[in-house]
Amino acid sequence: MASVAPAGNERVPRIRDGIRVTSESHLGTTRAPARRRLLVVEDDADVREVLVDALRAEGYEVAAAKNGREALSLLAAGPIPDAIVLDLLMPVMNGWEFREAQLRDTALARIPVIVVSASSPGPIGTSVHLVKPFELATLLAAVERVAERAPRS
Repeated sequence: MASVAPAGNERVPRIRDGIRVTSESHLGTTRAPARRRLLVVEDDADVREVLVDALRAEGYEVAAAKNGREALSLLAAGPIPDAIVLDLLMPVMNGWEFREAQLRDTALARIPVIVVSASSPGPIGTSVHLVKPFELATLLAAVERVAERAPRS
């Protein structure tokens, strides 16, 4: 993680793996009611770790997969998450292929998806698209908004 010491009261963002973490990120200040469940699908181990750690700090129960195929296996095994945070550019099964498979399965199709990718998702019907690099605070706000609207499984 790259960090820079602030001069005086100046706030300097720390950047780790394309995710900006600033003092305004407020890690741990949002409480996920009733332990909302999330699935993070990201092939980059460092980015996946940052996302999982940040979401757990907010009170979410988080499972993680390194590609779409692994994510489908986790979904089949249960429990069903309240939202999915999905990268698009991954080996084995990319985000677009995952989303197509998710939409074909009526039990999984209702799960809202937040895409976090440098690529445009195109018309795959996601709830939110955040372009990498993105502010961690923006992701946390999007996850809170999307997960809270999700019906409980």
